[in-house]
Amino acid sequence: MTGNIISLTGVSCSGKTTAGRLFADSQGYQFHSMGEYYREHLQGMPLCQVDNVLEMHIYDLMSPRDDIVVEGRTTGIIIGDYRDKNTLSLFLDVSLDRQVERYLYRSGLTDEQVARAELIAKDAHDQERLLAKYEIDIFDRDNYDHVIDTSEITVDEVVGQIEHYWRLRCQI
Repeated sequence: MTGNIISLTGVSCSGKTTAGRLFADSQGYQFHSMGEYYREHLQGMPLCQVDNVLEMHIYDLMSPRDDIVVEGRTTGIIIGDYRDKNTLSLFLDVSLDRQVERYLYRSGLTDEQVARAELIAKDAHDQERLLAKYEIDIFDRDNYDHVIDTSEITVDEVVGQIEHYWRLRCQI
């Protein structure tokens, strides 16, 4: 038996890491970002190997009885096999315009068209690669318990929605 697991998946710049970290802190849960793990430990490795290492890392995180929030491209797919009242799988969405705005701020780029092209290419590449590996479309919102559109709400409101959906899940 594992502890409580909340998975955040979504498009680039949807607020997965920021909201996930804040929610985890507010609940006393551990927070794990697969993007941060990749940048710290796996950068430069072929993506097919990266996907396998990340998958094993997610399974390892789920093994203890700890309460965790985990965010990343495949977290919702992987915890899907373990869905019960102790798991919640959320998809964070954001409009392309807001995605670009956040990416420009985060990356230091100044050209909106370049940022837009990079985001579209990154999301499409990840979607195709992971569809081939898992035969599941990571961007199909029907694969998740709930969808939160972060386009026009603050990070505190996103955290509030995560809390709301978690309370609903715990009542099952």
